[in-house]
Amino acid sequence: FWWLNFRQPFGAGFSPLGLLIGEGINRYVNFWGWTYFPISLVFPSALIVPAIWLDVILLLSGSYVITAIVGSL
Repeated sequence: FWWLNFRQPFGAGFSPLGLLIGEGINRYVNFWGWTYFPISLVFPSALIVPAIWLDVILLLSGSYVITAIVGSL
């Protein structure tokens, strides 16, 4: 929706921000949901930088295919 109508690459940035909000809610309520995962996979803050890179690649190339190829590397 955002890319087709407004040319704003927000999609990859919204996902880790949503995970950060979910992490905050999970910490407030109880931490039992993510207890069995490794600590490097638990914190969504590690996903923000790659998400920004994906948005930048999409903004510069304007192509979903190029973004998918570069993002999968």
